[in-house]
Amino acid sequence: MARKFKEARQMHKLTIAEAAERLGVSSAALSTWESEKKSPTLDNLIGMAELYGVTTDYLLGRSNEPHGNSGTRALAPEELRVRNGMPVWSERHGWLLVDAAASCLLRPDGAKLPLLNAGELFALEPTYAAAPLPQRSMLCREELKPGISVWVEPISPDAALRNELRGWYRIYDTFAENDVGHRFPLSSYTARWLAFTEE
Repeated sequence: MARKFKEARQMHKLTIAEAAERLGVSSAALSTWESEKKSPTLDNLIGMAELYGVTTDYLLGRSNEPHGNSGTRALAPEELRVRNGMPVWSERHGWLLVDAAASCLLRPDGAKLPLLNAGELFALEPTYAAAPLPQRSMLCREELKPGISVWVEPISPDAALRNELRGWYRIYDTFAENDVGHRFPLSSYTARWLAFTEE
């Protein structure tokens, strides 16, 4: 399967230099990925998918549909009752978790936000129904101390990628890593992943 890194970049009318700058890598690195001489890290693959607005399956040549079967749509307030424990997106507040019982939304720092103050909310479709978030407490960034183990839930519209990356990770100084070497930088917490307590 041929990769579609170059095709995805060209769809957005970006030069290699422009795309590399936005990805935080060198033009030479991006060029070697596009020519399939080298492979990007998992974090860089996710970064390309986000920059180009496509799925990782599309970039890797496993799908011809750039956007998969997912998209975003605005949520009606009454839908929140059936989305308990699931993430929603707010333009004002970023990713939030629905707490239907308390009629509020939980921010990554643990603060509660009344539903009325959230503004318009969006869900990724299909939502996380295939694997709802664990019934554990979500951790704020300050609680991610080196040496602890946490359950990680990736934030992505790509269901296959979420399923592959979710699970138990150990926290290190600047990243979280699982037993097969998948890593999430701590700097991307709440943007690309969420962490939950062991119990």
